[in-house]
Amino acid sequence: MTCSILSTARAFALAGAVAFGFSSAATASDPAVIEAAKKEGKLTVYTELPTEVIHGLITQFRKTYPTITVDFYRGSTTPLLQRFESEAAAGRHTVDVLTSSDQRSKPLVERGMFANYKSPELAKYEPGMQPDHGFFAIYTLNTTSFAWNPKVVPPGQEPKQWADLLDPKWKGKIGIQDPLTGGGTTAWIVTMYGHWGEAKWTDFMQRLAGQNLRYGTRQNVEEMVMSGELAMIAVDYPDFVEPLKAKGAPIEWGTPEPMMLSGLTIQLSAKAPNPNAGKLFIDFMLSKEGQETLGKLNTMPALKSEWPKAFDRLKSATLIPNRHAEIENQRYDFFQAKLKEFFGKRG
Repeated sequence: MTCSILSTARAFALAGAVAFGFSSAATASDPAVIEAAKKEGKLTVYTELPTEVIHGLITQFRKTYPTITVDFYRGSTTPLLQRFESEAAAGRHTVDVLTSSDQRSKPLVERGMFANYKSPELAKYEPGMQPDHGFFAIYTLNTTSFAWNPKVVPPGQEPKQWADLLDPKWKGKIGIQDPLTGGGTTAWIVTMYGHWGEAKWTDFMQRLAGQNLRYGTRQNVEEMVMSGELAMIAVDYPDFVEPLKAKGAPIEWGTPEPMMLSGLTIQLSAKAPNPNAGKLFIDFMLSKEGQETLGKLNTMPALKSEWPKAFDRLKSATLIPNRHAEIENQRYDFFQAKLKEFFGKRG
């Protein structure tokens, strides 16, 4: 019941690189699902995608399905899923479709919180790219890097490797998503433990924390970097940075060795109030049209043929699979204690 993200990483490393009216022309959706969705007429999406990206996707979706109204709630992955779980526990089932990460989705699958839906669009994907269980699908890829403000960091002084973040000249000038709140930064920290081994990992994390880091949400830290208040963010994602660059924001990302690769997932809530509209949106996101839209919005699609040129530099990067859940489950108390030891001292 797991998706082979490692095979995705290998495929990535080896790679060279509008319908109108109420019609199924853009996707392979079941006509019966389309008719049922037409009667539902709405859906709600919870997502961590940048606002401009989800707006662009919804706009394109509604060109094909104009009678379906789409509402969305955007937030970071951890608080987003906490909201979903809290609402479900209270019997408030308002969400139809959620996006998350493969690592964060698996525990919710085990708890029965997602419906089993195998989109007909999955036939387009190469073997090993998608899980076979049907409780979620990989719709985009996410790599982990760092990012900096090129107006603050002088040319030639840009970080190239993770160790460059430890240079004393950056002390007090680096921000990070708070590792004590979970999320992608915590996943990266734990994954790097598996890659580096305990001795090198401990030394790096202690020295990184000693850089007088500024803590916050990823979005808040990004804003501080783009405003020039900080020089760089220690952990960020090229597929989130590229849409900002496309709008002219002063931010750039690197290709340190290695970069963590995750699959971002889309899934149907087990208690979706509009399940058929939700299925149509999932079909759209996995379709060539949806994947092409993601690429045009400078996000990295899961469908290899739609990767945008902005990510060409990743073709030669070393990509390792996100192993957060696997590693943390083996030594949960150890990692909780270490995160507090490294990053819990706030001055």
